[in-house]
Parts: sequence; C-alpha cells; structure tokens
Amino acid sequence: MSSYETLLVEQQGAVTLITLNRPQALNALNSQVCNDLAAALGAFDADPSQRCAVLTGSAGFALGGGCELAMMADFIIAGDNAKFGQPEIKLGVTPGMGGSQRLTRAIGKAKSMEMCLTGRMMGAVEAEAAGLVSKIVPVADLVAEALKTAQAIAAMPPLAAMACKEMVNAAFENNLAQGIQFERRLFNGLFGTADQ
Repeated sequence: MSSYETLLVEQQGAVTLITLNRPQALNALNSQVCNDLAAALGAFDADPSQRCAVLTGSAGFALGGGCELAMMADFIIAGDNAKFGQPEIKLGVTPGMGGSQRLTRAIGKAKSMEMCLTGRMMGAVEAEAAGLVSKIVPVADLVAEALKTAQAIAAMPPLAAMACKEMVNAAFENNLAQGIQFERRLFNGLFGTADQ
C-alpha cells in the first residue's frame, strides 16, 4: 500500500486499485489530487507486475473534472446511484480537461451540447443508454465488480490487450479505411508472438 495525501492505492494481484480519498470535499479534484494521481499512475505504469488499474471514489457524483477524469478511463462501470455532468457553465467557465470532446464522442453532439449548455446531471440509467458507461451495478457491488472485470482483463494475453486498446482508440482518430488497415496490421502482427 502506497501513501498519498488524497488517494488510497493498493495492489490486488495484477490489479491496482486507486481510490480518491477526499471525502470532506466529495472527492473534488484539486492540484494535490492531480499530482497524486499522476504519481500513482506513473508508479502503476512502471510496475511490470501490474496489468490493469481501477480508479474509484466514495462520492456517487462525477461532475466537471470528475466526469472528465472518468471519461479518460478505457470504460466506466457505474454504481446505480451515479450522476455525471459538466456543470462548469454555471460557474461562468467551460469543461477544461477534455470534457466537451470526450463527452461528445461518447454520447453524441445533441446530448453533449445540451448537458454542457445547461449544466444538468445525467443519472446512471441515462448514461448507460447514451453510451457513456458500459454497465450499471448496485453501488454496494461496484468496487467488487470493477475488480472482477479488471482481474479478467489482467489475465488476458498482454500484447493482445494492448492491441485491442490501440485499435478501439484509433477508431476515433482515423476514418474507417485507415482504421481497418491499422487493425489488420496489429492483428497480423500478433500471430508472431509467444502469447498467440
């Protein structure tokens, strides 16, 4: 267990569990949280025994920077009490950590524009239907379910897992023809690996 001012970090097998730990501020992001996260994720990346990370918090709200942080993950598993939103407009500013871009890619222009312009929150059911979250679980089971999913991913052949992540992420950067060509190169390259 590593020591951070605003995080709890523990390893469970090949999975690192990172828990935001600022309950007095509902886990709101500040410079210390961002610094601690950068350090914790750097340590995760540098540890060859760790294959998957789970990031969680104790407040059921992912608003503003918290929503943006959640959208930086490969996918989101939401507790049934979760709320998501980009309410920055109510403070006279805008999303500032990629929120307008990631939210639009996840849920489409109309819903993203409406959320950014009104600052309203989206519940877990709407978030799943819109494509922001991959699945909803009872809040009491959230961390256990996330860890179970992470353990399954960590058990996969590592080169194939990395290639899958690159392929899916490339779908947002390339047109379809370029994406299929990229996928084909990675797919064919995996046949020469020991994992395959």
